[in-house]
Amino acid sequence: MITENAPAKINLALHVRARRADGYHELETLFAFVADGDTVTLEPGPLSLTITGPFAHGLSGEGDNLVTRAARAFADRFGVPVGGAFTLDKHLPVASGIGGGSADAAAALRALARAHDVATDDPRLFEIAAALGSDVPACLLGRTAMGQGRGERLEALAGYKKITAPFDGVVTSRDTDVGALINAGGNSGPAMFTVSDITKLRVYVNVPQNYVPAIKIGAKATLNLPDYPNRSFQATVEASSQAVDVASGTTRMQLGLDNSSGELMPGSYASVKLNLQRDSTPLSIPASALIFNSSGLRVATVSPDDKVLFKTVKIGRDLGKEIEIASGLAPDDRIITAPPDGLADGDHVRVTGAGAKGKPTTASEKQDVKG
Repeated sequence: MITENAPAKINLALHVRARRADGYHELETLFAFVADGDTVTLEPGPLSLTITGPFAHGLSGEGDNLVTRAARAFADRFGVPVGGAFTLDKHLPVASGIGGGSADAAAALRALARAHDVATDDPRLFEIAAALGSDVPACLLGRTAMGQGRGERLEALAGYKKITAPFDGVVTSRDTDVGALINAGGNSGPAMFTVSDITKLRVYVNVPQNYVPAIKIGAKATLNLPDYPNRSFQATVEASSQAVDVASGTTRMQLGLDNSSGELMPGSYASVKLNLQRDSTPLSIPASALIFNSSGLRVATVSPDDKVLFKTVKIGRDLGKEIEIASGLAPDDRIITAPPDGLADGDHVRVTGAGAKGKPTTASEKQDVKG
């Protein structure tokens, strides 16, 4: 005894196109199958059909059923005697649009193929199925497929059940669920999943325009993250947008960060310190040395003959207690760190309480770091 299931068919999509010369319409449809349906049993014997089940009454008095037609067509195509005692356990409503009759015919063909050692994917079986009805080839295939023509030209879509990522990684978001209709092979609609390769992370930093020339490709950076308060991570500048955002006045830089251990999470925020590389080391002076009045921003220096000489300066960065000077001072300039009111150019000063050589403070050269 051979038993074959005849699951119900569902058309997930159906497009009716132009009418053909044979009276049929060109179709584009998506077939799918459910777990429940009829059952067809084949036993040795003369050709006969017994119908049981809750919907058997819908086929009572039917002289020629698709199951017996399938048996005759199989015998004619493969040159075997017509025969087989079939039992159809009918659980699908008759003429309900879910392929009950077509599924029964396909199940009968599969049972006969097994009985006569014919492969169930033999093209001759599908030729028989197409002659029996438009939906029979899809029911014979028995899995999700795209149908064209009358429905007999099938493209199996079972392969789309498996999604292969283009690289190894971690699924960081899922935007679909079981039962959702997926447009296979299309570019429209939301992504199903987001997969991230977290072995190397890209860090994006918006750098103020005036510091961009000092940040070279290959420069090093130090990252601190709130989830690792006692640790720091090293990154390298890999790329620059080479453009200034008009809204923020910054340039976006891309840093590469090795995360082969998988400790850091994509999307994290971090505090970044970048090492600046300039043609000349910037000079820093105490904030108290700056003088701002009607003459502009100036610094009082001491000339070689111990006289006051005011120099106009430009500030690079305000570091709080210290000021980075962009221009106006030389490294060997002697500055007055706390100039009194009323001090004027040419005033003679007497240096006291300074360093070992009795000289005032000079502008200092410091390591340049952007945080």
